[in-house]
Amino acid sequence: MAGDGRNGCAPEMQRRRCEDEVRLNRPLVGAGTRELLSIHGPAESPSFTCSGQVLGYAEAMDRVAAASLGSLRLAQGALEPVHKVRLAEFVDRFDRTAVSAGPGSAFGRPDTVLAGMQVVLSRLAAVALPETCRLLERWLRQQTAALAHRLARRLAGGHVREGHDDLRLQHVAVLAERARVFTGVEHDPARRWTDVLGDVAAWWSTWWRMAGATWRSSFSTAIWI
Repeated sequence: MAGDGRNGCAPEMQRRRCEDEVRLNRPLVGAGTRELLSIHGPAESPSFTCSGQVLGYAEAMDRVAAASLGSLRLAQGALEPVHKVRLAEFVDRFDRTAVSAGPGSAFGRPDTVLAGMQVVLSRLAAVALPETCRLLERWLRQQTAALAHRLARRLAGGHVREGHDDLRLQHVAVLAERARVFTGVEHDPARRWTDVLGDVAAWWSTWWRMAGATWRSSFSTAIWI
């Protein structure tokens, strides 16, 4: 489910987010069913079937067996090298067919990229030392300025696309021995519309955190952007 009426968003905002999820997630699972559902009140007993006030919206989707989740299979030693290659190929196809941002788009511009990283940094401030956050923000500003021309070229070259931006093994399922991303497309357009290398980086960091040294040394990505 996505957007259950309790996340603080107005119903119309939830509706737009759920519509985006249905549209973006539908290609991820070959036989998956995606549907937008409205949640009706009263708030004390919300329901999908009654005709009361609309409290929010949700996305209905086919269930994926817990045993097929990539994170669980990795923990059990049941995620094979062929799975990671097939998954890399799947991510490659997903990003290659994604819509590119137009030349005048704000997505992918240096200032937009920096603003997105600053949002993440503001959340980090709740758990990190203030000096660490200051140093990191200074470094981010310096790097964004230094890479401004390269970021502009990436945007002009069509590499900023409506991607996934939340690639992790919890969003991967092994179905018929083929690893596929089945859900988890980022809600926030500012994060979802990103350079495709952002998805590649998320993919690498997932394996780096969760996989052992053998997997790290043997992994050879099949993604070519």
